[in-house]
Amino acid sequence: MRLFIPPQTPPPQVREASYAGIGATADVALAAFGLGWHYEAGLEWVRLAAAGVFDELPKLQIILGQWGEVVLFYLERTGAVLDRALTLVRSLADYARHNL
Repeated sequence: MRLFIPPQTPPPQVREASYAGIGATADVALAAFGLGWHYEAGLEWVRLAAAGVFDELPKLQIILGQWGEVVLFYLERTGAVLDRALTLVRSLADYARHNL
């Protein structure tokens, strides 16, 4: 099974906390196509892995586009932290190799 996680503008609470305060037009641009939806899509994949979804659905393939794959640039650091903090069957890097 394959699932595409499309980029989308973060919820209002996230936009307000992380992407607001520059100016109305710049805030929207930063939260959407400037940076927000790229990071948020990647974060969704990390959350799926951290929740153990790929242990329960090992054949599930997630497709990230529109820079959601930026998560790969942080994989070593994120994995080093999460692999110690969670009790998953495999490492985050292994989930990326097989499920992303």
